[in-house]
Amino acid sequence: MSYMVFPMQPRPPMQPRPMVAGPVATTPSGIPLYPPFPGKPRPWGPQRYIPRSSSRQFATPAVLPSLLPLPQPQPQPPYVAIDCEMIRVGNRSEVAEVAIIDYNGTILLHEYVRPSGPVTDYLTHITGITEEKLKDAKSFTNVRNRVLDMLEGKEIVGHALENDFMALRINQNNYPSYDSAHSPRLMKEGPYGPQSDSLKNLVRTYLGYDIQQGEHSALEDAKASMNLYKQYGFMFSRREKMESKIGGIRTRRTTRKNKRHHKRRTCRQRNVLQKW
Repeated sequence: MSYMVFPMQPRPPMQPRPMVAGPVATTPSGIPLYPPFPGKPRPWGPQRYIPRSSSRQFATPAVLPSLLPLPQPQPQPPYVAIDCEMIRVGNRSEVAEVAIIDYNGTILLHEYVRPSGPVTDYLTHITGITEEKLKDAKSFTNVRNRVLDMLEGKEIVGHALENDFMALRINQNNYPSYDSAHSPRLMKEGPYGPQSDSLKNLVRTYLGYDIQQGEHSALEDAKASMNLYKQYGFMFSRREKMESKIGGIRTRRTTRKNKRHHKRRTCRQRNVLQKW
């Protein structure tokens, strides 16, 4: 039995694989993005090479504009500044102007409130409110409902916020708040110890400009409070939101039945005291 021996053919040497197949992509100025010859990758990425040109400009990867990620909208900070101006109706104070702005200074609400009775003093020299401004004012219920909608899920910034919440008949414990009037760092030295400083003095001292030139404005005060909070928010007095186990603190509504019960209980106590 015989065998045929065939001479072994030498294996051809392996050719280096090209870096990029097909035509070479170039920039609008003619600089190749990927060179047709193997290049030395840079440490910061395997797809960036220095083009072999005299300009020695850095090339960028060829990415289609449609494949680039779309810019995501930045979340809006949950801070709003509120301020109110009051007038005298009878022997009590009522809110006459409400202003709310967001963190960027956008006006969310600026409304005048119709008084519930005859006005005894507009306090024009302080608030700047006149009878003409209140002619087309909206009702207190309408403005208060809009304020409640805008404050939902927000953190409130202002100066002496307890006065604003009391005028709007809103429970301050339902919202986290930042107040510049009750911060020990922002107080001034008074005759009996530290006391709250006015918003006008705080803005002049820390921001370097003047507000309330002659008359107050709820919109101007709200913007000043927000500007002060942006730079010195760490100095504000923070008040946490207070919630009960039932599901939140609610203001008890005064009904006719509650009034009768209170009157009956008061008369019963008076009779007991008289017998005693």
